[in-house]
Amino acid sequence: MGRIMIGGQRWWPNVAALSGGLYDDFSGAAPANWWTTLLGTMATNAGALRANAIASDTYNMVLNPEFTTDTIGWGGGSGSTIARVDSAVDPGVASTTASAADDWCLKVTNTAGTDGKGIYSTTGGIIGATYQSMCIAYAPSANVVVNAARLRAVDGGSTVAVTAEDAWRALTITGITPIATPNVAVATWGATATDITYHDKVAMYLQSTIAYGNLYTPNAMITASMISPAALVTPRAVLLRVTDALNYVRLLLLPNTAGNDTTLETVTAGVRATVQTADVDWTPGGTDKVRVLVQGNNYTVQHMKAGAAIWTNAFTTATASFNTNTLFGLQVFVATDNSWDDILIQPA
Repeated sequence: MGRIMIGGQRWWPNVAALSGGLYDDFSGAAPANWWTTLLGTMATNAGALRANAIASDTYNMVLNPEFTTDTIGWGGGSGSTIARVDSAVDPGVASTTASAADDWCLKVTNTAGTDGKGIYSTTGGIIGATYQSMCIAYAPSANVVVNAARLRAVDGGSTVAVTAEDAWRALTITGITPIATPNVAVATWGATATDITYHDKVAMYLQSTIAYGNLYTPNAMITASMISPAALVTPRAVLLRVTDALNYVRLLLLPNTAGNDTTLETVTAGVRATVQTADVDWTPGGTDKVRVLVQGNNYTVQHMKAGAAIWTNAFTTATASFNTNTLFGLQVFVATDNSWDDILIQPA
């Protein structure tokens, strides 16, 4: 078990026990027993923490998923037109038979293009994160293209198609978004101008693994060693003052990002709000230390990049959100990605 840096000095990890804190260097066969998992499952690998499996949270980023009153937020793409229709009338099989909230659905008609789409662009996405897209879809057997109803992943290329016609079918697909505004695309596949499909109950959920420890005080100093990928933009996060899987303060780190790559933000009922950002330029393929001091409403974020000997301030800021919560932890966004080398959570 190696030593760690605290306040510019090296200490053995039992400083965590002496200070009433929590420590894990991920050298064991599994994460330390003080961790509690909120989403997915964590695992250790070669002395690092990774997600063994990621899971979806419950915040639907598609804010108009069922077309109950309109098609606001949706647009046609790739040579298509979209319309809100009563599925009990058109196509004649109610989407409520497949657990939709009502019979209204989106009709996508190919016009002059190929693979006509209905597209909903979300806001508040995280570049490099995994998202699960879902819908129910109906493909009439009168179409020229067989099983023409499809759902596209946030990666912009992968799709999944229905496997039967003249009935509502559930579709699910996951992908990693290359942009901060990941979109859901429901499609009428093929180049036949008369083909149509129907879609309802559309959803997009962020997937990750979240685990935390209870410090029994809301004031803390968290010191962690982040392992950056060599080239990809793959997020990592330190979670602060956690309530549940949709409510916390988050220090989001985006190694290999051009521009701001370090963001303190609040997540409230799944909705992100930026508190402060900075451009740290984390070391590609290296291991950098990050430290967060949380006292009252005040947050100080520091870094000690690979090869450095002293801490450097990224920013000092404030937010009153969740300021009595005592749970602190980590979030990993992509499975089988070694993300953290160690973590020390101490009272401050």
